[in-house]
Amino acid sequence: MTITSPSMQRRAGLLALALCLAPAAAMAWQQRTPTQAPPVNYNTIQTQQANQQAILTDKLQTNQLLEQQRQRNAAAIRRPVQNTPGATPPLDLSNQAQQDRFNARQRDVVDQYRAASASSPLVLPQPLPQPPPKKNANTNPPPAQQGQPQR
Repeated sequence: MTITSPSMQRRAGLLALALCLAPAAAMAWQQRTPTQAPPVNYNTIQTQQANQQAILTDKLQTNQLLEQQRQRNAAAIRRPVQNTPGATPPLDLSNQAQQDRFNARQRDVVDQYRAASASSPLVLPQPLPQPPPKKNANTNPPPAQQGQPQR
């Protein structure tokens, strides 16, 4: 197709110009709009972290108490059959399986805490804002008196 009329040439030229300038205009527009992160409320984040730590500690202590109770029950069950030769191996296997379950429960609680901590931002202590220095009416030092050496 050949463009012969002047109005068609003008339109084609404007279209080519628009196509060339479009990427530059888009980049300039993106640079003008500042992308500000929303303000971070450090008190809220610290409170969430403290709650997560308290929940972790509570779950670990609860699991520990349940394990201690289980160990006491296992020892009470073992006492009457302690001298029976064939009765202790099944108890040992059961005890080992329950200890493995306890260890897995503890690891699961810690893994859940780590996953929750990884999704929340790390809170670092923020420096306290420094108050602006007070301005004195007389900012020049007093003139040295004659006859006395300056220090």
